[in-house]
Amino acid sequence: MSRRGHMKKLKVLSPFNGISCGRVALERAGIEVERYVSYEIDEKANFVAKKNYPQDEYNGDVFKADFTQYKGFDLLIGGSPCTYWSIAKSRWGNRETTSEGIGFELFRQYVRALEESGCRYFLYENNNSISDEIKEEISKALGVQPITIDSALVSAQNRKRCYWTNIPGVKQPKDRMIEIQDILESGIAYQKKAYCLTTSYGGAVLWNSLERSQRTMVAELDAGGEEVKGRKIRLTHKNREKEEITKEYKINLADGYYSFRKMTPVEIERLQTLPDNFTEGIDTQARYKAIGNGWTVDIIAHILNYLKSA
Repeated sequence: MSRRGHMKKLKVLSPFNGISCGRVALERAGIEVERYVSYEIDEKANFVAKKNYPQDEYNGDVFKADFTQYKGFDLLIGGSPCTYWSIAKSRWGNRETTSEGIGFELFRQYVRALEESGCRYFLYENNNSISDEIKEEISKALGVQPITIDSALVSAQNRKRCYWTNIPGVKQPKDRMIEIQDILESGIAYQKKAYCLTTSYGGAVLWNSLERSQRTMVAELDAGGEEVKGRKIRLTHKNREKEEITKEYKINLADGYYSFRKMTPVEIERLQTLPDNFTEGIDTQARYKAIGNGWTVDIIAHILNYLKSA
């Protein structure tokens, strides 16, 4: 792919494109793109992608795609939706843990895209929490074992993901030691400390992941706030049936006074190492969803950088 330090422009196929995090990663890795073709059915995600990359090609349902028209493309990138495989599904008893079901049918469209297009290189991503059986079936289908990388190495969030790729030589990125206070917007609240409430730990802990139901709540040191150490606070969120659920969480923070606020869309973008206001133009809740469904850009850029020596 490269010759004497020069890399040709790539033709890229991106099923399950979302908000084009892969496109941002290519740009950040300094890899020029000749043609970028994507498939995505989420209209708001497509709006964000088109706003940022109007020159790219946008299509809809992967099940209806004829990927043979992309013969000669260089790179296939994507991560089929993990919704059906998610550990969160186990709470309702309908989590898919085998290679049967909608989740694997979606993954098979990625495999079909690879086989029909004949892309020389591929990168596939999914959640580390999917079952071992599904991981094994993905590995069999793609012919490689996954590399597990935690986004905490390049961002202010813990987010373990599995990456299947035939790009050679990929290693773990170096830890940039980024903490949540490093990504908070100025002028929003006091910035010395920040915490996120998660149901898993039943208390206040450092930011855990974008998938948590309380993912947008942070507590920050506030000299004028109310002392909450050892007290319980009440948070309300909606379950799958849209019913409001209120739970109490005991606060065990260091000495100090804390106030709570939602994380801003820009802060959530920074957690995913996206440019500020990348998702601007859709409603706030849709921004949270789109960002959470996306990739940690700097992890993808790190992996794609290895193409330069392939």
